[in-house]
Amino acid sequence: MGLEKKVRAAEMSVLNRYGVMADLSALKEEQLDQALKGRVPVKMAPDMTFASWCDQLLGQNVRVPVARFEDPVPGKTKLSKLAVARDLSKSFKARDRQLQAALNEAENRVDQLKAEIKTLKQGSARAEPVISVSRTSESLRFWYCTTSAALQKILDDTKEIEGHIFSHQGQLNRDYRKRLFEVVLLALNDLESIGFSINAHMHDNSKKEPVSPPLILHRGQVPDADEVDVKRFDFVINDIQIDGFEEARQSLSLWQPQPTADPARRFNCHVQVTASQQLDLDEEELSHLSYFMHKLFESIARSGDSKKRGSLIEKLVLCQLLSFTAPCMPGRSQQGLRPIVSEDRTASSDVPAGVIVDHLLQVLRGSIWR
Repeated sequence: MGLEKKVRAAEMSVLNRYGVMADLSALKEEQLDQALKGRVPVKMAPDMTFASWCDQLLGQNVRVPVARFEDPVPGKTKLSKLAVARDLSKSFKARDRQLQAALNEAENRVDQLKAEIKTLKQGSARAEPVISVSRTSESLRFWYCTTSAALQKILDDTKEIEGHIFSHQGQLNRDYRKRLFEVVLLALNDLESIGFSINAHMHDNSKKEPVSPPLILHRGQVPDADEVDVKRFDFVINDIQIDGFEEARQSLSLWQPQPTADPARRFNCHVQVTASQQLDLDEEELSHLSYFMHKLFESIARSGDSKKRGSLIEKLVLCQLLSFTAPCMPGRSQQGLRPIVSEDRTASSDVPAGVIVDHLLQVLRGSIWR
């Protein structure tokens, strides 16, 4: 992370944590690192003096300007009198409302699916056995719904052709990349909370010197290479343009330091997902998850500048189809369909579009003839 970015991150961290808008541009890098760590407890800070707060947070006798439009702040001033978090609180509440709206939309979709399944069961002429759903399947079902709902919004907004006279497609896809990075970062965090360990790193593929350091999308626990009976999958997505990555991290308030990388370079993304042994997960469910995540990361690669929007739209549509046909979704466990198998019958996560569409048709036929 460059010094300018670290200053901005440290200032935002202090503002978020203590409600103090401080100018940290004159600090050294090690002092900025102390500010990012925020060693002063939030509950104790309001009762501390400004001098004591600066000494403990930044170092002995270090003082910084704060936004209060007055003369230099006396050292004995209570920190609570310097807090200017009212506007920040309003922005956080607005962000919370946006996230709550997305959550409500996903919950409504789940309720709609439940209602459709209930209607199908009531119209069935024969009685069907009650299928118990594991906690893992319930968590994955909600994960698919929330992730696909966010992707659906991007799909709805994607214009295949645009410009002053609708003369180009794909020349400027930065907004799509930023939104897709946000979806991926949230999806990886949510998947880890279910019980998966995810490691996703992006490596410079430009073959130019000096080589940019790796960028970390998500860092989880690395499984033991000698461990047996571990359910995992991995894949590599090439040619990813990373200029929307930093904006997505800032939008989600992810302030962990990252190395500075040339946004003009292309990166290869290495993804490894390992399922916890405590998860009630079969091979079909894990394979289907790998197909979905492969298309999800492919959508970022297809959002590069000068790439045609049709390719991006295709990957987003395939993500929606894979979400609908996931084994954990309502009704799928009763149909007894075979899992998706690639043409060469390997464990590859990259499944052709035709195979995904054919699998969707099987699911639909199974629903009709039940």
